[in-house]
Amino acid sequence: MAMNRRLERLQAKMGLSYQIMVGLILALWLLLLGYSSVQPRTYNFTLNRVADITVRAPKTVEDSERTEELRQHARSRVSDVRLYSPEVKNQQVDLLNQYFAFVKSVRQKDYRASDLEAAARAQAWSDTDIETLKASFTSTSQRLYWTQLTEAERLLLYNQSLKQGSVALMSLNESLPDNARNLWLSVDDKQFESMSTYVVDLLSQTLSQEIEPANTTANLSKLRASLREAGQYSQYQSALVDFIQPLIVPTLVYNQEETNRLKEEAAAAVQPAYILQGQIIVQEGHVIDSTVLRQLKLFGYLDASVGRYNAYIFYGLIIAHFFLLLGLNTQGFRFKQAPSAKRQMAMTIYALAFGGLFAVLKALEVLQVGGFAWATLLLPISLWPLLVVPKTSMRDGLIGLVSFNVMALFVLSDIFNILESLMPLVFYCFTGLIGMILVNAKVWLGRKRRFVPAYIGLQLLTILPLLLGFNMDLTTFQGRRMAGLMLANILMTIIFYLSLSPYWERLFNPSAELSLQQLANLNHPLLKDLIEKAPGTYHHSMMVANLSANAVEAIGGDSLLTRVASYYHDVGKTLHPLFFVENLPAGVENPHKMIKPIESAQIITDHVTAGVKIMEAHDLPASIQDICWQHHGTTLVQYFYYQAQQEGHPVNQADFRYPGPKPRTKEAAVIMIADSVEAASRSLKEYSQASIEGLVGAIIQGKVADDQFSECDLTVNELKIVQASLIQGVASMYHTRIEYPK
Repeated sequence: MAMNRRLERLQAKMGLSYQIMVGLILALWLLLLGYSSVQPRTYNFTLNRVADITVRAPKTVEDSERTEELRQHARSRVSDVRLYSPEVKNQQVDLLNQYFAFVKSVRQKDYRASDLEAAARAQAWSDTDIETLKASFTSTSQRLYWTQLTEAERLLLYNQSLKQGSVALMSLNESLPDNARNLWLSVDDKQFESMSTYVVDLLSQTLSQEIEPANTTANLSKLRASLREAGQYSQYQSALVDFIQPLIVPTLVYNQEETNRLKEEAAAAVQPAYILQGQIIVQEGHVIDSTVLRQLKLFGYLDASVGRYNAYIFYGLIIAHFFLLLGLNTQGFRFKQAPSAKRQMAMTIYALAFGGLFAVLKALEVLQVGGFAWATLLLPISLWPLLVVPKTSMRDGLIGLVSFNVMALFVLSDIFNILESLMPLVFYCFTGLIGMILVNAKVWLGRKRRFVPAYIGLQLLTILPLLLGFNMDLTTFQGRRMAGLMLANILMTIIFYLSLSPYWERLFNPSAELSLQQLANLNHPLLKDLIEKAPGTYHHSMMVANLSANAVEAIGGDSLLTRVASYYHDVGKTLHPLFFVENLPAGVENPHKMIKPIESAQIITDHVTAGVKIMEAHDLPASIQDICWQHHGTTLVQYFYYQAQQEGHPVNQADFRYPGPKPRTKEAAVIMIADSVEAASRSLKEYSQASIEGLVGAIIQGKVADDQFSECDLTVNELKIVQASLIQGVASMYHTRIEYPK
């Protein structure tokens, strides 16, 4: 507490200068720690020049370019995957059926001589040929049948009708030789029907087989054999084969997805090519060839500009971080307005925690460079939300977490092994965010005994997905090592938190657990003064402490703070103890009878203000002072208010109310209820269960009706728990006693 008071006095004395000083110290500290990590080193290596130094691989890294060459070679050795596609057969058979339907329609159509003349003109016949054609007809309206037409006339009508057909039919027609096309125009109807059916079946059977692009010729040979075996169409064998040939296409279709899958499987089976730690990349006096130059580039020996840019960005981040902190802690650079003590303390906490964690990060980075692989995974980054957020704000915690990870990216920007840089950073983000979430969820976590298993459980859930996300094999030594270091990080964080938390709290929060334990000592000067000057109030406070502490513990609140605050909540009554009925000795006249009701109410309500002043003089924590302010809220001093009304004069109700504020925490609200319950229970005529339940219920309902709990987060369910606890507590205070014989 003394340290805290000295720090507060320094902050008050320096004002805004304190914020700037702390920010500058933090910035210089970060610069000092990070300089060696971001400062670039330059080398002079040129192709086909003699190396002037021997360079060894500083770490084992994967030669990604060589690995990719090997994988690409493995991919190239995988043949294209072709799978049978029934769609190919269906498409070709459909096309053949369309063609036969078209030819059949051409054959069955009735024609006039004029149709032939029009077709001849459309197909650009010469006038002489057209006149010759017309001479063969008696008139232009002469009706013609397909069997009456010559081969040339049939072909003329076929070609003219084809112009109105589909693109697919025209494409098929172009691929047909003359003998194949003329076959279907010259045979009679019966032969057309039987042969077309036969050809469709033959094509369907052929395309039902797996045909590779290079095997279509072999399938044509099979077709000829089938036609020879058929016998009845042997005279048309050549024309039929020529007709079917364009329709026979490969049925094994290239499957890109399956091919890619097999290629990637082959590539994945390739073992990565590594450049081992300590392996000589180039020997002094040897010529630097393209392979050596590529490996030097892999380790970053050729590009000093990247290192310089990284350094400049890192320095810029430190400057930006400084101004960000200054802006946040001066309410947007309002330098004329003195920063609050709370913001100054928050700045101090932020800087100490940030600088401390950064120092640990730098130490772990040195260990990792020295050969302790994955040492940076041990950084207890979760201490940031656990220790800082409760003392500052969620906003400060998030800003600090993001800033730390961004700066750590440059400190750990190990160009020799990207994985060793990214893995810790991702781990920091996950564990830090989990810590932030759990701290923010303090309402349902409540106490440390619930917080610790929740923290460990959630952190453990991140390890396996994180390792799998980076394709780490847990069966390997490296995978097991990383998992072990992550587990060690979680356990170390909990140990550090439980060990450091009380001292951290004591350093920056006078109401910390160690300080409260000291204030709970009944030999404290204030409590001694209370028992001497106001013994009735002292005993009342002890009873309120027992009642309220048990009730607060039942709803997961801070029972220690509640108990200690109850001890001191009425210390203001020591100024005028006889004006409070619990301190009035038997036979002494009540002093309130000698003054007006308004004056009595003023004395009663003033004990709150007086109590806070006494607490300030004795450096009691702000949390206890707040409860003193709030334990009566804005309730009405009913006895003297009604007494004033009976006098017949106009009465302002506000003059008979406590100054407030209303309870803003669960602890303050419970103390308000317990204070009223303990005082009112003394006036009960009997202490039956029903009367106690009625008393406690009436008091709680009265506070609710008076809107005293509107500024705290006490729920209806928690009120029920508090009510049950108080009923049990009062009942145990006034339990039935045995009447001993005289």
